[in-house]
Amino acid sequence: MMWAQNFNTTKADEYIQHITSHQRGIGSVAIYKNNKVLYARDFGQEIVGEREQTPHLYRIGSITKMFTAVLIYQLVDEGKLKLDDRVAPYFPTLNIPNLFTLKISDLLSHTSGLDDYTCKDDDFYWLRTPQSQEDIIDNIVQQGTPHYGIKKKNFFFSNTGYYLLARIVEQKRNLSYDEAVKKYIIQKIKLQHTYTASDEVPYIVQSYQLFDQWEVMDEMSFENTNGVNDLISSVEDLAKFNQALFAHKLVSKNSLAQMKPVPYKEKYGRGMMYYLYKKKNFVGHTGGTFGSFSLLYYNEAEKITIVYAINGAAFSHYQLFDALLAILYNKKYTLPEFETIAVTHEQLQTYVGTYRQAQLDLAIEFVIEKNKLFLKPSGCNRYALLDAIGDNTFRSPEGTVTYSFNPANKQVIVQQLKANFVLNKIEKE
Repeated sequence: MMWAQNFNTTKADEYIQHITSHQRGIGSVAIYKNNKVLYARDFGQEIVGEREQTPHLYRIGSITKMFTAVLIYQLVDEGKLKLDDRVAPYFPTLNIPNLFTLKISDLLSHTSGLDDYTCKDDDFYWLRTPQSQEDIIDNIVQQGTPHYGIKKKNFFFSNTGYYLLARIVEQKRNLSYDEAVKKYIIQKIKLQHTYTASDEVPYIVQSYQLFDQWEVMDEMSFENTNGVNDLISSVEDLAKFNQALFAHKLVSKNSLAQMKPVPYKEKYGRGMMYYLYKKKNFVGHTGGTFGSFSLLYYNEAEKITIVYAINGAAFSHYQLFDALLAILYNKKYTLPEFETIAVTHEQLQTYVGTYRQAQLDLAIEFVIEKNKLFLKPSGCNRYALLDAIGDNTFRSPEGTVTYSFNPANKQVIVQQLKANFVLNKIEKE
């Protein structure tokens, strides 16, 4: 496996330099082999005056769920909990259909049927302001179990499930979630740069959005997502957490085996995701807040860890992941396209509105923020900044979808891979 010792840092640097030369990203990336650094690079911090921060800290989003799953499995290892324990006794006042049938394992594997409490009435941003636990529980009750399957357990990525798991940890440990994660993970394996939402951090941890220039984003209030996506860490600490987990320093060998997805059968296990790259198996997790994106994946057979954290993304971070894998395994990849054209506010105004395709039951809204065109998907999804690349034509950040407007016909043509479909603008009454 000599290739691993000779990772092509020049190609990786070229890819990241392509991002930074266009001022399209801010973050940190690292690759480890046998717990030793093959490649590590911070990028873009000088754009927002964060160059001097050491190390760089990030919101790790749903990678927090891996920590929560570890806390649950530690209780299992200690005999204080069983995976087939029912959820209902922990929440006697929670009046939700089918709750009495749900087990802790269902919460871990996102097969409980519970919805996503971080969305409320199709509002993805309601957690920008602090909410009481009563408000959160009320929304969980209102949502119920819409993804519940009687004969088959349906997968639905449920922040609600992990919110309840974090509360179960609190009940079993008689500690707050923050106290539990500090005692049983952070202090246990001596993570020097991992913080809870209630900790004082060395400096403000922020996310950024690119308009005409990079601006601080209005993130969610992370006390609302305690145990779900609220932890702060560095890429070095995330790699250290991963190394300790797979060295059985946090949970038993049996518990780790249960956490992992079954290759080729499960995309998600019980606290871990699965990613297949050209017959190479990786397990780990990804995370996203309103403006930060993180990834931690491990190839157990080859002992390779890939980790990144990004708090300014005007590029596709998933393309970065695939490019790093391609460089690692000497495969082909392409550099992202960033060339754009200037569009006046008057031109942008002709695109604004909601467009619908009745047969596909698809609706897309386009809005202007600070002289940039954004796509606002239906339901609880993030706004996506669109790049102007031609006459009436825009491209998605990941570069895989184009939107071609015909203002005269009040239409937009969406081209995604090999599929094209036309949406018609809905006239306001």
